[in-house]
Amino acid sequence: MSLTTCSALAGRWTTAAIALLLLFSVSASAQGRQPSLVGTWRFVEITDLDSTGTPIQYYGAKPCGFIIYTATGQVSVHIAQCATPDASPSELAATYNGYFGTYTVNEARGLVTHQVEGGSAPDYIGTPQQRPFKVTGDTLTLGDGRSWKRVLVRVR
Repeated sequence: MSLTTCSALAGRWTTAAIALLLLFSVSASAQGRQPSLVGTWRFVEITDLDSTGTPIQYYGAKPCGFIIYTATGQVSVHIAQCATPDASPSELAATYNGYFGTYTVNEARGLVTHQVEGGSAPDYIGTPQQRPFKVTGDTLTLGDGRSWKRVLVRVR
């Protein structure tokens, strides 16, 4: 193969690679991904309010867990009470909740929707779980702020 032929093929491959990269980046954007959500987030607060406005922290004052948003549209959520040295496996399992699936973002409405494919709560499977969200620096807040709030920090 001549140098001219190799050079022409390399040019075509480079052009094709650039076109594919552009296609994938447009595709991810068109599918409603939010670059600011992509990454791993650690729970620092999980609070619900009862009908009287009293805060309820089902996972304690310092919950353990993560939400992972991938650039290709997958989400994985894991939450539990932090383990204590004397906790039994059954006690730990009783506080665990988790699910996985895909996600989309409606930036205009400030909503992320988790489409649940599987997890520990059967009533979530196959359902869209809409979450109001706001990203401020390395802090992600999910919830309406009136009846429920989840605060997470980006893991670096």
